[in-house]
Amino acid sequence: MGTGFGFQPVVQCYLGLGNVLTIDGEIEEAEPLLREALSIQEKALEPGHLEIAETRLRLGQLLLRKGDMEQASGYLNQSITILSVHFGSNYRLVEEARATISALP
Repeated sequence: MGTGFGFQPVVQCYLGLGNVLTIDGEIEEAEPLLREALSIQEKALEPGHLEIAETRLRLGQLLLRKGDMEQASGYLNQSITILSVHFGSNYRLVEEARATISALP
């Protein structure tokens, strides 16, 4: 499934800018960038890849800030599933995703 590593610089740009915009509170501008990064990763990487898990985590956190609890929960749970398989339930990003989910109403 992999398409080589030519996609990575583009994905890193989308993720970097998306994360900065999220931190700055520019959620509407950040969301399409994170979604595009995830879309590229899902086409280029194997299912369950760690980079996909981290992007799902960031997108879930963004959606939580946006108030879209249903979508946020889905992305966060998918991230937890992937990360737990690779690192176990006590891994830092698994704990971060669980903490984010616990903030859901």
